[in-house]
Amino acid sequence: MIHSKTPIAIVLLFILSLGAIRLVGCHSTRAASTSSSGKPTPASAARPSQPGAASKHPPRDSSVFALYHNPTYGVSFRFPRNYAIEEQLEPGDSSPDDSSLVRRQQELADAQPGSTLIVSVVVPDDAYPNTTFSEGFLQLAINPGISQPACRALAAPSDGHTRTGKTIVDGIPFYWREHDSADSGTAYTRRDYAGFSSGSCYEFFLEVSSTANAANDAPSSRPDVLKVLRPLEKIVSSLQIRPATPK
Repeated sequence: MIHSKTPIAIVLLFILSLGAIRLVGCHSTRAASTSSSGKPTPASAARPSQPGAASKHPPRDSSVFALYHNPTYGVSFRFPRNYAIEEQLEPGDSSPDDSSLVRRQQELADAQPGSTLIVSVVVPDDAYPNTTFSEGFLQLAINPGISQPACRALAAPSDGHTRTGKTIVDGIPFYWREHDSADSGTAYTRRDYAGFSSGSCYEFFLEVSSTANAANDAPSSRPDVLKVLRPLEKIVSSLQIRPATPK
């Protein structure tokens, strides 16, 4: 009888040993997932970081927007790639006398002596198909010859129908005014911005126009002015002013 019970005792002893080993293993695993304060540590904290993972993302909107930079005046901004850029030509360069940029520079110089039109951004004619959209553009000018109060006055309301506001661009307050008008079947919305920085007045001129269409002048054919202005507003908000590069 004694010899027949011995194998059973050995088997029971072996099973009890395995149970003790499993209990020790479970205790070790729980200890590894608990911080010194007794609180569970997130699983992500134990995972090694992957260097360079953030650099895999391409620059935001790089395929949609381009960068305009003018070191002479120390200004830069982003604009839609499909919009046209017209720059102020350097002295001595030839330019058609009837070009829109030359005409607008002359008009600006007459209204604001000392002001220089730097660049124009033009919305493509086919940007808003099946509407009466006629023209849309943004212009940037600089005037180093006026004071800060005079600069702010350039965006003061001209009448009771003028809408006004203020936006911060590159840390600079830009005051703006906006009004609507119509002339010979064309409706205009104009918005002027003025901001003062480092002794100079910076101005943006935005304009959107649409023409009456005798064949189809239903409301659905008229461009949404706010929709056309929105990309131009983004150009204004992306402006950066830095020290100009000496010529």
